Amino acid sequence: MEVKPCPKRYFDLDGCTSYFYALYNLYPSEFEIKHIDFLKHIKDFPDPILKYVALYFYYNYSVAKDYFTGESGQNDLACHNLNRWLDQHKSFFTHSEKCEYNKNQWNINIEPLWEKFENYFRGNKCERSHTFSNTTHIPQKLDSFTCNKPQPEDDICYDPSEEDSTKIEKDCDEIKDLCDECDKFRLKQECLDRAKSALQGYSADDTFHINAQAYCQKCPFLIQTIALPVVATFLGTLFFAFFLYKFTPLGSILSNRGRSKKRLQQQFMEEMAYQQFERSRNNNPHSRNGRTRLHYQSVQE
Repeated sequence: MEVKPCPKRYFDLDGCTSYFYALYNLYPSEFEIKHIDFLKHIKDFPDPILKYVALYFYYNYSVAKDYFTGESGQNDLACHNLNRWLDQHKSFFTHSEKCEYNKNQWNINIEPLWEKFENYFRGNKCERSHTFSNTTHIPQKLDSFTCNKPQPEDDICYDPSEEDSTKIEKDCDEIKDLCDECDKFRLKQECLDRAKSALQGYSADDTFHINAQAYCQKCPFLIQTIALPVVATFLGTLFFAFFLYKFTPLGSILSNRGRSKKRLQQQFMEEMAYQQFERSRNNNPHSRNGRTRLHYQSVQE
């Protein structure tokens, strides 16, 4: 198979390493995946970051294969820099191989892809070499860190065979803290959503993961939480209004205003009725003529 050389302008400047570094860090937004079984394989990866790395690893290997010379070490710059790119991402994911769980997940899911890609893309081989994934020295002030895991940080882990009373008491206190937090925020769920999703089983370091939900009592429903203060506020308002009405001048003022308003309304209605009666009398000619005739007859008699 004909090997694709490093571009001449880079070769003349002794910059082939820079060329491959730039090539492997293009990070395209779209991928042309020709092997459907590859997608089915990485679909089951437990961490989305591993899926992300696997996609770009596929892309980089597919563009690097034409540059592989089959030689070892830096005699094959395309292969050497691909190893370096993968080690860099391994260092990021495993915290320079200090997170044991992440390291195991990387070795289980990502490393076997190298052999899979050799079968996908025929041609010169590129040997996998581990050089840079654990060379980063973390400053002492950053020694305390939390490794990323699919399980939540509040997952409770303990060894069922543990006999140390201090350790057992610590585990129980952590479970109690979870339940107290659940009760504090009055969630509708039986316990924290994170605790709810905790898996029960053995992890890679042979410690037992217990589902904290099993130790949390049901949290009060939201309606139970707000009912008491609402009722108390309503009753307090009624009592305060009654007190003002009975024992302060405000009650008599409101009462007098109510009576005055009622008298005004009654006078207004009486006046309206009288005016309506007068209009009906003035608009009835028969009643006026009748009264006139009766009056006239009474005078003649």
